[in-house]
Amino acid sequence: MDDYWRKDSYDRLEIVLENLAKSAQADLFSDYIHYLDLRRRGLRKQALASAEKFVCFYKNDPFEIRQRVFWELFRCTEPYWDSWPAGRGWLFPGNIEQKLVSPMFEEWRQREPKNVNAWLYPLHGQLEWRSDIAFMLEPNNPRCQFAELTRIGAAIGFALHELDHIGFILASPDEFSEVISALVAVAEAIGPDLSDVAHETLVWLHALRDILTEDDGDLRPLIRARGIKQPEITPLYMPLLWFRHTPQLWSY
Repeated sequence: MDDYWRKDSYDRLEIVLENLAKSAQADLFSDYIHYLDLRRRGLRKQALASAEKFVCFYKNDPFEIRQRVFWELFRCTEPYWDSWPAGRGWLFPGNIEQKLVSPMFEEWRQREPKNVNAWLYPLHGQLEWRSDIAFMLEPNNPRCQFAELTRIGAAIGFALHELDHIGFILASPDEFSEVISALVAVAEAIGPDLSDVAHETLVWLHALRDILTEDDGDLRPLIRARGIKQPEITPLYMPLLWFRHTPQLWSY
């Protein structure tokens, strides 16, 4: 087994491998199951070759077949991703992700632009993430709320990551205001299930937005002068903490 693997990754691989091998759709995933088995045994080169065989078997099939296979594969594996809806990691190596997963979802978006499932997941290594469309389609859907919180939280976290060190927010006032507005829209959709730490975080972000409209330089003097304090917990990278009750993310 590769020496950088954590034990929890290995344990999840075992579960996914066993579940798929016993499923009624096992014949659809035979080369993929072989990939997982080789990965489990630490045979990375051979595992990637089996993944490529899986790619070649499906890449020229009609959309309906590719969509059926990969939507079923997503549904079977997503509870074991590193960080839903983005962290597919070792379950979908680069050749499967680039040659099968992303092209299938791109086509799905064109064919069914109002299907939220086509928009939840980031494509091309998170460079193309349109969970905002999924949220606009079904704002009361917890899966859409969670996915959009994940995307927005990452954007805000990046904008703020130098604030303590050099006092700058790495976004223009308009850009920062826009992303805060997107966050507020999700918070309003969550409604009474919005957590206390979420409320505290929104107050803090609104205060930062307001001073950014006054000064786009070093904001630390204004922050100190106005007594703006970051909450002890800011769930920008922990979307579950926006909810009082854990949302149902899987349909099975």
